Amino acid sequence: MSALPQPDLRDVVDSSWKLQTHQEKTIISNLSVTSSKKTSSKTTKLSRKKHSSAALQLLTLLQQGSSYLAAVMMLASIGLYLATVRIPQLWSQEYKTLEALQRQERNLVAIDEALKYEIAQQAEQPELDMSGIAPENTMFLQPNHVEPQETAIADNNSFWQSIPLGY
Repeated sequence: MSALPQPDLRDVVDSSWKLQTHQEKTIISNLSVTSSKKTSSKTTKLSRKKHSSAALQLLTLLQQGSSYLAAVMMLASIGLYLATVRIPQLWSQEYKTLEALQRQERNLVAIDEALKYEIAQQAEQPELDMSGIAPENTMFLQPNHVEPQETAIADNNSFWQSIPLGY
């Protein structure tokens, strides 16, 4: 709190209430004057404007400001939560996935090397008769010519032509 004297809001609200009741009495007395005049066929509409004092306007402004401040603080706390808790959790999960993939890769490399070693051992054995690559051992195959199936395309077009366009 500051050292400056603070206004008493009860006095401001009481004076506002007195002003409003005085204005209502004036309106009611004007109403009774117009109702006593039977010669006038016009009816007058009374507008009841709410007269708010400066203190009420200040409190309304303070409430709106605190609402905006609460929303900003909530967004800031969500951002802080994401930065300190959620993002490291996600990073940890992804890092565990990366480690599992690296472990699988190491296992596959070990299996690949073991197979290469086994094939090399078998190639060294004379009873298996593994011969090297030579042009006389190579087989060349001619590509097979495949005819396109036109009947399937024609059937497909007739199917779409049989469906009405209105559906």
